[in-house]
Amino acid sequence: MSSCTVPNPAAIGNACGSHPPPGAIAVQDGRTSSTEGVVVDDQVPPPGTSDHYYEGSVWNSEDDDPAEFSAISVYITTPQSSPASSVDFYYVILSIWDSTSSYDQIGFDAYEGAWDVAWSVELDCGTYYYSADAFQLTPNTVYKFSETLVSGYVDFAVDKGSSEVYSNSYYTGGMWFEGGGTWGCPDGDYYEDYTDYEEIYQTTEQNWPDFDFDFADNAQVLQSCAINGCPGSWSSWSSGTIPSGAPIQNVISGISTHVENEWFNASVQSPPGLYSILVDFYYNEGGSFWTPGAVGNVCSSSCPTDLVGMSVFSEPSGWSNRFNSSTGSVPLAWDLALTVPSSATNGTYDVIVEAEDTSTGVLTLVEFSVTINHIPQGHGGCVAWGTPILTPSGYVSVQRLRVGEAVTGYSLTSNTFVTLTLTGLNATLSEPLVIINFGLLTLTADDQPIYIWNSTFEGWLHNPVQLTVGDYMFDAATQGWIQVRALWDSTQPTIVFDVVTSGTNDFIASGILLDLK
Repeated sequence: MSSCTVPNPAAIGNACGSHPPPGAIAVQDGRTSSTEGVVVDDQVPPPGTSDHYYEGSVWNSEDDDPAEFSAISVYITTPQSSPASSVDFYYVILSIWDSTSSYDQIGFDAYEGAWDVAWSVELDCGTYYYSADAFQLTPNTVYKFSETLVSGYVDFAVDKGSSEVYSNSYYTGGMWFEGGGTWGCPDGDYYEDYTDYEEIYQTTEQNWPDFDFDFADNAQVLQSCAINGCPGSWSSWSSGTIPSGAPIQNVISGISTHVENEWFNASVQSPPGLYSILVDFYYNEGGSFWTPGAVGNVCSSSCPTDLVGMSVFSEPSGWSNRFNSSTGSVPLAWDLALTVPSSATNGTYDVIVEAEDTSTGVLTLVEFSVTINHIPQGHGGCVAWGTPILTPSGYVSVQRLRVGEAVTGYSLTSNTFVTLTLTGLNATLSEPLVIINFGLLTLTADDQPIYIWNSTFEGWLHNPVQLTVGDYMFDAATQGWIQVRALWDSTQPTIVFDVVTSGTNDFIASGILLDLK
């Protein structure tokens, strides 16, 4: 069997052996239950870079000799959303050496915009067999990752609750896992036996991951040890050069490890008015609030309101701001209302918000941009901001559509859905509007045809203001009819969008068939 040299056996590297060891499973991944996710049978190497950083914890034996385990496990929760970029690549992994110099790993990684199961064995301190995208996991979900040695096979498993969602086996010949010391390779290098860590290869938005990671409730099945009962404990561990500017820290709490990358973030919400912008700031993880150096979490169900100090560090001249007070509940969250002067010229403006962890003095700055585009007053057929428009991929809020994208229309001739191209999407500030069925649809009063039926008419009603309670609107999404039960007139100026499509010139909003005016 061929072998190769890698920078650090702690890394999941390329499968550089040309042939598996005797008795190895031929299909190296994909042997899994299929209760969720997508099984991927190819093996894709990580980006070709040796510049990476490890942050996590190591298990230390308090006996003179390392402990021997037959199984290990840990619980890790996937982040609440997908990786920040499709090119981000980093591991969140449980690792241990076995008795035949194989470095065995199971966990997940950020890969092509998803969280995928990653596993690896490294034979003879240098030959790797692995998959970086064995199985796609669901965000914001607790998984148990485990390794078990049975007759020389490393059995990898991933469980969600009581259900196994992924499993795989690989023959290394190992008889036990070793924990609590260091493992020496023929090249003279030594490596920690048993670790939990994140391994950062590549990120885009910043030099470190956008999420925190918890390795919870590490557990082992003891095979043998010295007579003292194999006492041991976890301690912080890192390797490599920490990414520039990274606030990465970790906290050990008994048999659990918290790797803190990003404790604070922000998201810009839909503008509630013409000259105001609402920004949500939140503690990123939502399960607890950790303070570096503390044992355990500071608060899990409620938090002191002064735990985080919020301020606008920089904003354009003439703007004003107002923070609400955090409720103290987890996840911690604040709203920032920015008021933009009506005299502001069109353009893109930068705003920087500072958040301070008052218990440690650690600061985080979040910078975002606001684009001002004064919307002209206008009249014409349109749907209101926030209206869901049907596309081949599902409903998308109208303001998120882009010219050239596909939208779903309906052919009244063939009674079938058709795929159309969005050719226009003009925004105006308009009133009056008609609110239909308690907000199901909000349309301009005039010039927005809607397909209806009543006792005397079936066809396109040009002006929604002429709708009456008791009329029926055509629900193209279900090919049925929805009765008009409530109508309100609104004189509040509202941002509306004129949706223009190709082909049949129609589109489907909240299920209802509308047409180009």
